[in-house]
Amino acid sequence: MATEDGELVEVLGVEGLETVVKLRTGPVAGSKSERRGKNAARHINAEVVLLCDMIYQEGHQYDNGTAVISFGDLFQIYTRISNKVVGILLRARKYGLLDFEGEILFQGRDDDVPIFLLKPIKEIREELGKDQEFEVGVCHNKMDPDS
Repeated sequence: MATEDGELVEVLGVEGLETVVKLRTGPVAGSKSERRGKNAARHINAEVVLLCDMIYQEGHQYDNGTAVISFGDLFQIYTRISNKVVGILLRARKYGLLDFEGEILFQGRDDDVPIFLLKPIKEIREELGKDQEFEVGVCHNKMDPDS
């Protein structure tokens, strides 16, 4: 049996009542839900690349292709483009592309916190800039599946 979203389910009888138990997580291959998820993943990757480019272009560049910028400087530059700077920073850190001290950054309080690109910008652009297929719900193709 399938739900409206096309999810496969098993129907179990419990004293005359039907209980639905999901057997499959995520959208069905080829469904509208899957396409929306893939489009969202591409959009998020594009925002992560843009953020990393900003860090590289506006920060202090190192010979190895990495860079550093203060959170205050990045916030002033990036918020003209998007108000999601902290969320994108957290996503990029989850992917292992950059690092900073603390769990989350706040404007004003953390303006002097350095944000470091951990990979050369060229590698980040290549890795995230490809037009590739994504597993729905996973926006970065080289994420550790155990994280």
